[in-house]
Amino acid sequence: VKDRLFTHPVYESKGICWCTECGEEWASELQVSDVKKPCPKCGRMMTWQRSRKRKIEDGKVYFTVLSVCKELQVVRHFIVSRAARPGRASYYAIFEVVRVWIDPNGREVVEARPLQGLSFYYDCWRLNKPMAIRYRTTDSTPAYRICARIVPGGGVTKPLRRNGYIRKWVWLPPDELMKLLLTRNDIETLIKQKQYALLAVMSLRGESYYVDYKDSINVATRHGYIVKDATLWLDYIDMLRYFNLDTRSPHYVCPKDLKSEHGRLSVKKAKIEAERRVREEAAQMELETKKYRSRLGKLLDIVLSLGVLQARPLQSVMEFYEEGEVMRHCVYSNGYYEKEDVLIFTIRDIEGHREATVEFDTKKMRVLQCRGKANSKPQRYNDIMAMFESNMPKLQKVLN
Repeated sequence: VKDRLFTHPVYESKGICWCTECGEEWASELQVSDVKKPCPKCGRMMTWQRSRKRKIEDGKVYFTVLSVCKELQVVRHFIVSRAARPGRASYYAIFEVVRVWIDPNGREVVEARPLQGLSFYYDCWRLNKPMAIRYRTTDSTPAYRICARIVPGGGVTKPLRRNGYIRKWVWLPPDELMKLLLTRNDIETLIKQKQYALLAVMSLRGESYYVDYKDSINVATRHGYIVKDATLWLDYIDMLRYFNLDTRSPHYVCPKDLKSEHGRLSVKKAKIEAERRVREEAAQMELETKKYRSRLGKLLDIVLSLGVLQARPLQSVMEFYEEGEVMRHCVYSNGYYEKEDVLIFTIRDIEGHREATVEFDTKKMRVLQCRGKANSKPQRYNDIMAMFESNMPKLQKVLN
């Protein structure tokens, strides 16, 4: 176990090497760092490294042992720490901290050592105290939820073997996976289909959630499609339903490039949803437009020009929305049509192409901001500012 949980390097500094496993020291010059070769004292294959370390005190590392007691599955969680220094062999301290008993119906009894009260760490065990029956409460659940390396060997009950239990890492503590296998058919199905990514997601949801995707999962499995990114794939299936596409067709269910297909449908859906929201907001927009026009009145008839550039105020709330969408800024989303003593101009060339959006203060008679696409500085910024300066008498006459 200790060989799997810890590394065992040989450290060299100033021509002196020491083995972190046997603690012996000897004189030797390290030619190449990070090379594996045996320790000349204990014969163990080690990685030789340059380092000034003279002491190792590894923190808590967990490992799990599986065993069977009559009809009960026993999951035992151990904690091990290591200390090593020159002249002394590595010292290992191993304590069993949690023991979970699971019956064939998926019911459990938890034994554990007590936890240190008022500790910064959630799993600060009182190792000098005996184990006793505990309950999974909100405060202590993280300490009892241990997802660690499972030691080879041990035993698994017949119901668990029948339901397909494996030791493969599936992002779940072994006792949680065992309880799910004994109580939920969908988990048994997924683990036998080797859909481990979906298993990790479905374990957090109810069995009814699996039923919604059951047909698509079965189609994917029959065609040898293993889901790697479960949340992305399930979201993709939801979008197939949104567009009324066949969620039982391998053409859709088993995409060659899930990320690009998901992105394509996301963009398409976002556009449809945006248009739907605009339609729903049309009545509200009309009401806001009436308020906007009644407040500004004849000011909306102002037209400024200079060379190929022309400026006119936005005429309605819908135009604010279109300006914000095309120019990719917040003139609509931040409700500039509601601002007092402000005129919002759209700047276009003679062909009607949008050049910029200008916020003009009607009280102080000056441009507050001039924004191009994505709030950038417009290419014709100087020409736009010159247009407003040259038309300032006209603006003052209309505003007065």
